[in-house]
Amino acid sequence: MQRMRVTGYLKSKILLRSVNEAALFRSLLKPVSTGPLIKTVQDTGKQHHQSVKGD
Repeated sequence: MQRMRVTGYLKSKILLRSVNEAALFRSLLKPVSTGPLIKTVQDTGKQHHQSVKGD
């Protein structure tokens, strides 16, 4: 499973903890435009597919 986070708060300490503990693939800061959100979802799917295939 790949995880991404969309949040309205940017605190580096919390972000670092989230990345390490929840194994986040990517974190986005609100407001997120449609283009970057779609790209992130696509990239997350590609990363998941690669990890399942073992590439």
